[in-house]
Amino acid sequence: MDAISSVSTTTVPTPTVSVNATSIAGSASKTEAPAVTPPAPETPYSKNKERFKELVDIILNKSGSFSLDDRLKAYSARWEMGVKGQLMGGGDEANKLLDQVANGEINQRMDQLRMQAFNAVQAAIARGEDPSFAGLKSFAGLSEDDQKIDYTSQNGFDMAGNRQYANFDSYRNQFAKNAQAGAAYKGTNNALADALKTIDSSKSGADWGAQILSLFKTIGTKDLISDHPRTQVVPDMKPSVPSSYNPGNLLDRAA
Repeated sequence: MDAISSVSTTTVPTPTVSVNATSIAGSASKTEAPAVTPPAPETPYSKNKERFKELVDIILNKSGSFSLDDRLKAYSARWEMGVKGQLMGGGDEANKLLDQVANGEINQRMDQLRMQAFNAVQAAIARGEDPSFAGLKSFAGLSEDDQKIDYTSQNGFDMAGNRQYANFDSYRNQFAKNAQAGAAYKGTNNALADALKTIDSSKSGADWGAQILSLFKTIGTKDLISDHPRTQVVPDMKPSVPSSYNPGNLLDRAA
């Protein structure tokens, strides 16, 4: 046996090495929770927007299922919300809905009726008549629906949400009271004053207007002329200044 073959080889066992991902990475990465978006701050609009949207749907009546009385009641309620500041913070969403109302048929009809009454009073003043007679005659000549639309348009709210008129009848009869006061102011035509006192405020609808129109047919033009000249403040009919706001929106946007 030679020297090489006689040397025994000692096998050294290789130690088992356990590799831990943590030891390689240094530390295990933890899954981070997604950032929580804080809720949008609450605004008067956010508290009232569902009610507001409901009112707009009724006013516009796209479904065709609401009566005029329902729509006018909703219009009045929507107006009250704006005056009380309940639409503040609505931004573009609220303004788009307000624009739809402003361009809707009810608001457009309100604008037409206001201009019609204004023109009637302007013409009366130009003839030397007491404007209260023209106001009464113009309103009495409207259909019952238009009278209700005009009433809703004119029955505004103060900042506490109180109406100017208690109801439609009180608004309607105010025209008669104004004319009666105008006749009494004339002082030289007791017959006119007495005739205007015969207006029956208990009549409703078309009957109320018919009695007034019939009455005016018995009154001569000269009887309507004011006996006591008084200064009339007449707004100047100049072209309106171009604005980015549609008619009827300014109060709502400012509220």
